[in-house]
Amino acid sequence: MTSKNLKVLFVINAGSGNNTIDWTSLVTNYFSNLSNTIDFYNLTPTCNISTIKAKIKLFKPDCVAAVGGDGTIKLVAECLIKTKILLGIIPAGSANGLAKELGISENPTKALDILLQAFSKKIHITRINEQLCIHLSD
Repeated sequence: MTSKNLKVLFVINAGSGNNTIDWTSLVTNYFSNLSNTIDFYNLTPTCNISTIKAKIKLFKPDCVAAVGGDGTIKLVAECLIKTKILLGIIPAGSANGLAKELGISENPTKALDILLQAFSKKIHITRINEQLCIHLSD
């Protein structure tokens, strides 16, 4: 798979972090001259893992990019367990601990550049009291 035909679903948590970035517009503009296929799922108070999984099943992406902080990444990771779909990270939280640990820039354009490289790295996850722990276990 090359970045030229990467199919990406962006799961956006607009309430994450302290920024006021219009992520849908930013991502749409970034991909406007590229041949990739993109779609969006905006998190709402009524969404849950089942509704996100339904969107993933319908869109059939190569990568699902979590746009938010560590909590958003955890939510998206929960949806991708036992699939071969890549988890992308666009840091948009207040701390972005996992993104920092993985060397992903907090600059949106640089983070999208990294995403398009379609580079993957396996990381460990665990469950504590039935809760997925992908970075922090507190």
